[in-house]
Amino acid sequence: MNYLLYSEEDYLLSEEVNKIIKKNNIEEFSINRYDLELDNIKTIIDDCQTISFFEDQKIVIVNNCNYFNRVKSNNDDINLLLEYLEHYNPNTILIILSHNCLLYT
Repeated sequence: MNYLLYSEEDYLLSEEVNKIIKKNNIEEFSINRYDLELDNIKTIIDDCQTISFFEDQKIVIVNNCNYFNRVKSNNDDINLLLEYLEHYNPNTILIILSHNCLLYT
């Protein structure tokens, strides 16, 4: 399962992430957190494709994903993400958090 969550309020994003974690009964040691201002998308996708060592499922949370902002888009990164989403790992729950979201029309 993959999620794209958008809000300008950090609290609301955090609440939604917590709901997903609770709903799927995922322990903290099976949650990996990334920040796209610090980490690259290739590392994140590699993690998403890797099987969890501890549980059947794991969660990968990606904060500060501005790929949906026309001003800060990197086509290579977007293509890597889209390629993963086409063939995603069903044992990974990917949660993408965005504060700046301009949907393409």
